[in-house]
Amino acid sequence: MRQALEGIRVLELGRVLAAPFCGQMLGDLGAEVIKIEMPGSGDESRAYGPPFVHGESSYFLSLNRNKDSVTLNLKDERAKDVLRRLIAQSDVFLHNSLPGPMERLGFSYEEVRKVNPRIIYCAISGFGQSGPDRDKPSLDMMAQAVSGLMFLTGEGDGAPVRSGAAVSDIGAGMFAACAIVAALLHRERTGEGQMVDTSLVESSVAFLTYQAGRFFVTGQNPARLGNAHPLVVPYDSYRTSDGWVTVAVMNQPQWEGFCRALDLGGLVEDPRFLDNASRVAHRDELQEVVKERFAGLTTAEAVRRLDGEGVPCAEVRDLAAVFADPQVQHLGLRQRVRHPVTGDIDVVAPAFHLSATPPALGKPPPRLGEHTEKWLREVGLSQEEIGRLRSEGAV
Repeated sequence: MRQALEGIRVLELGRVLAAPFCGQMLGDLGAEVIKIEMPGSGDESRAYGPPFVHGESSYFLSLNRNKDSVTLNLKDERAKDVLRRLIAQSDVFLHNSLPGPMERLGFSYEEVRKVNPRIIYCAISGFGQSGPDRDKPSLDMMAQAVSGLMFLTGEGDGAPVRSGAAVSDIGAGMFAACAIVAALLHRERTGEGQMVDTSLVESSVAFLTYQAGRFFVTGQNPARLGNAHPLVVPYDSYRTSDGWVTVAVMNQPQWEGFCRALDLGGLVEDPRFLDNASRVAHRDELQEVVKERFAGLTTAEAVRRLDGEGVPCAEVRDLAAVFADPQVQHLGLRQRVRHPVTGDIDVVAPAFHLSATPPALGKPPPRLGEHTEKWLREVGLSQEEIGRLRSEGAV
């Protein structure tokens, strides 16, 4: 079965998370992804751990399937020449370095498009390719901090906290993948390549959505509310006798069903809680009653009762429970690929389905430099030339 990006070649000069996640998405969709790494060390996430599996970092393994690895020492002009030959035969050039280093190496957008005018050049950075902070390094946590995401996350009386997942990095990778596909479609229609530019800060601010909307209207910073919703009550996580449950009451019928499920029918006629606006105004009083009721139920019983009334709810699960869940298993979110060093490894599958061109987990994450010789031959180097470049540290 064909894949959506079959025939598209991507050069990924990606490190750690944002660009590698983007490259993995494109590879899952069928693109041929060549990951360019530094000889000897490679992507620094190869060293992130523990845990390691037979010396391979679980972090790296989670972000680099469906790729070939080619090692090029881009301080060497001969390695740069190899990269230019690959650029001439590729469709996408992807990196997540600061703007300056790529320009100094001679691989800015303007230089790359001289080699291949049809190239889609995608740059992911911390703060963007222009502006006063363009040269400032940023990691996921910094992006969450400066974007306001961290300010909004945490309990009201506690410290701001980052998300437990690297949402700024992953978001930037997702936005980049979407923009690359749009640019490829434009090129198919016009023959014209272009530059794609996104950043961790932009992806993080984009996630603010309705929180930013509230700020634009009121001029006031939203308060941290833990897991509660600023505009809907009850909408929160609640401790049960043996765990936690989340509930979201989004309309009046759900409110009435919520009260029936928890044997709190008297609250329906209580003037403090007649509609959502009233419940928001009397949030603290309602939360006290609801918390006490959930404390007397097991998580399973609470979910059973709420499900019976069609009220959105879910238990709060650890990862063992997540991957044991029948729905997660039905969706195939845990998949297995065979790695030449580690044997079988489990990975999280793509989070989408295409009926005609489904994503696939065709290749395991590559060993460092595993495909260097293959691609050097592809761009026309002889075995003697490859041996000389290898012995002299260019590859």
